[in-house]
Formats: sequence, structure tokens, C-alpha cells
Amino acid sequence: DDYNEKYLDSTFKRTESVPGAFVEYTETIPDKLTLVLGGRVDFHNLYGTRFTPRVHLKYDITSETHLRLSAGKGWRMPNAIAENFGMLVNSRQLSVPEVIRPEESWNFGASLSNDFYLFGRKGTIILDVYRTNFQNQLIVDMENADLVRFYNLKGRSFSNSFQAEVNYAPSKRIETKLAYRLFDVQNDVLTPSGELTLLPKQFVNRERVLFNIAYALPYNKWKFDFTWQWNGKRRIPNSTEGHVHSATSPEVFAPAFSNINAQVTKAFLKWEMYVGGENLNNFTQSNPIIAANDPFGKNFDASMVWGPVIGRMVYVGMRYKIK
Repeated sequence: DDYNEKYLDSTFKRTESVPGAFVEYTETIPDKLTLVLGGRVDFHNLYGTRFTPRVHLKYDITSETHLRLSAGKGWRMPNAIAENFGMLVNSRQLSVPEVIRPEESWNFGASLSNDFYLFGRKGTIILDVYRTNFQNQLIVDMENADLVRFYNLKGRSFSNSFQAEVNYAPSKRIETKLAYRLFDVQNDVLTPSGELTLLPKQFVNRERVLFNIAYALPYNKWKFDFTWQWNGKRRIPNSTEGHVHSATSPEVFAPAFSNINAQVTKAFLKWEMYVGGENLNNFTQSNPIIAANDPFGKNFDASMVWGPVIGRMVYVGMRYKIK
């Protein structure tokens, strides 16, 4: 793999050669347990020998209830510019004070699924919990209003996620889904005094809720689909002119908002017509571009976009089926 990234006087050029070997073993007790053990060793020309183990387990508690567990290690070399160009559409100066090292993390997860019957109709409940601990990570630090800083993790960084999902068909032609997701993603950033302060990861919303209902007439002649999604608040960098974040600085949050999408489809013998809409509640972020009237000024910033910038959109279309 040959990488060549350049931005002004910052160069991230490297050529990687990574021969490796992978082994996997599966142990199965039919209708009860499946255990998968795996491991990979990579001989990297730049970053030495690296071993990444992984284990997966699926246990059938009953015929309707299934437990899945997983754990393992992962690593990769980030491409700082290519993966973060959305953070560079501003007048901030890019600062890379040190050589970027590979990202490393340990990952752990559990998932429990259960089939149930309500009023004679089948449904499913799924609970997921995942945890990631970073040993190293590329930190994209925008806590100084004049800088975007790329540096290696100096302290703690972790990600916790929880999701609960219910799928249920109250009738033969109606399907519903309700899901809730919680993110707790935090990492340490460096303050001007050299201290570390733990902050929620920027632009990651803490909570999400999704509801979907789909209805179809016999033979799918008419199909109706409605989706509502709620996005909770998220932390954003303080872009006030001259701001430099310290351990005592208050955090700034973007507000929560909802999106509504819907579609109606009419089916014919060989083709379909549909009409639908996105962002039907017409929510948009006000003033998503800071100092848009002065694109070459020191305060211009188009990287603080946290919500929709396009309002209600309605579309029509057709599908034609060819054997």
C-alpha cells in the first residue's frame, strides 16, 4: 500500500508491506453453542510484528433466545488528512506536533436476541452492548478556535454503546421497528497548560431513537413506509473567536432534532411508481457556515455542521422490472 498525503508543509507519505498469517478454529455443539477462536499475526515493515486475537461465542439459551459474545484486538494506521477533510473547511491552522502512530484498541461486546409472540404474532427483541478501549488513537483536537491539531492519544479514550431494538408485526401486512441507541464516547484532549481533560467526542450525538412502520396491501399493490428518527444533542467545539478550551471551560452542545421520511409505492404488472419525502418536518441548522460572507477571513468555518442543511425534499420516481 502506497500512501501520499500532503497538506502545505505536512507530509504523511509511507509505503506499507504487510505479509501475515491468519488462523481460525471453530467448535460447535449443534443447536447449543458455537465458539470461534481466531488470530492474525502481521509482519509490518514500518510498525513491527503485531498480533490481533479474536473470539466469538454464540450460545442458544433456548430455541427463541440467543446470546452472542465477542472480544478481540484491532489496529490500523490512520490517514489523517483523507479521513478528516471535513474538519479542514475553515480558516484554522493545521498543527501536527508529532509523528502519528498506529491506532490500537481492545473491543468487547454482547448481544442478546429473543423471539416472542404477542396476540399470536411474532416479534423480536435485540439488546446490544459494546465497549472499545483505545491504547492509541488519532486525536482530532478543535478545542482551540484557531487550530486543528492532530496528535496521538495522551490519556484515556473509550466508546460505550447500548442499543435496544424491537421488531413486531401486529398484522400480516404491517411491520414495525422501534430502536434506541446510547453512545458514551469520550477522549482526553490536551489543554494549553499541558493538562488532560476528558471530553465527549465532538459531533457524536449521545442518543438516537428510530421508529419505522411499513404497510402493504394484498399482492403489494400499494406500499406505505414511514420513518421517524430523533437525534439527541451532541458536543461541538466552541468556535467563538479566540477561544481556547481549558479544564474549567463549559461544554457547548448542539440541540436535538428529528427527521421524518415517508414513501408511498404503487405497483403495476412490470413497473412501480413511488412518491416520497425526506426531512418532511423541514428542520435545518441555522447558519451552518460561520462568517460565510468572508470566506477568506480568519473566522470562516464550514466544519461546524451538525444537522441538516437541506430542508424538506419531495421526490417521485419509477422502477421497471426486466426479466
